[in-house]
Amino acid sequence: MAALAALVFAVQQPTFRVSVDRIEIGAVVTDSKGRHVTDLSIRDFTVLDGDKRQEITNCEYVRLAAPGSAPQAVPQGRGRLAPPLRPSLS
Repeated sequence: MAALAALVFAVQQPTFRVSVDRIEIGAVVTDSKGRHVTDLSIRDFTVLDGDKRQEITNCEYVRLAAPGSAPQAVPQGRGRLAPPLRPSLS
């Protein structure tokens, strides 16, 4: 039995633990007519992890397409995630 336990221990993969200090979240905000809202600030957003509020350290508007060429907004509740934002230079 000890030999079997030693064999199982020998073939187990190592465990790596990591922590995350920063994540990037992309969002597309539209008004009731489907137009992009471009004048939001960091105070207009809340990020929760479970029920715990997380600090937002940076918020910027990134234009993804030329005006007039963006696709129409998707009806509420049927949207998809926006492409990731470009990395910030902080």
